[in-house]
Amino acid sequence: MQGEFELDRLDYLETIRKQDQQLKLLTQILEKVQPTLRKDSNYYNLEKVKKDAVWNEDEGMNNLDRAASFPRDAYDEDSSKLRRKLAKSEEENIANSYFKPIRQSNVLNKYRGDNARNLDKKSYFPNKATTFDNLLSGVVYSDDIYGRSQSARKPARLEALSLSK
Repeated sequence: MQGEFELDRLDYLETIRKQDQQLKLLTQILEKVQPTLRKDSNYYNLEKVKKDAVWNEDEGMNNLDRAASFPRDAYDEDSSKLRRKLAKSEEENIANSYFKPIRQSNVLNKYRGDNARNLDKKSYFPNKATTFDNLLSGVVYSDDIYGRSQSARKPARLEALSLSK
């Protein structure tokens, strides 16, 4: 008789261990899935669901409320805004608006200061009068302050480089 009770006891302990493992697994799954539920769903608040659950002895399970959520007006409004933005972005040609063509006048104005400089001079420093005039007019190029112009730095031909053999 004692041996029979010992076998039943071991069987119950094994059943309890398995049920405990199952409970932990379901709890972990629930913790992973719960944040993905919509906040307006009646299953978002797990403590409220546990409190509202009623055990049914005949069926051997809890009676839970049906899954429901409130109207999705805000969600639909956000969705429609996103769709309108997407349709608008498909209509406009992003490449043309991002890579705008450079106008000749902009290029000429940008490098107008290069023409004012004396490039024949072999000086690394700009003419002080030119720099002062540019300061007064509000236009100062970094080449005026730090060095020669772009065209003076790069030789036009390879022969222009003084290479010693």
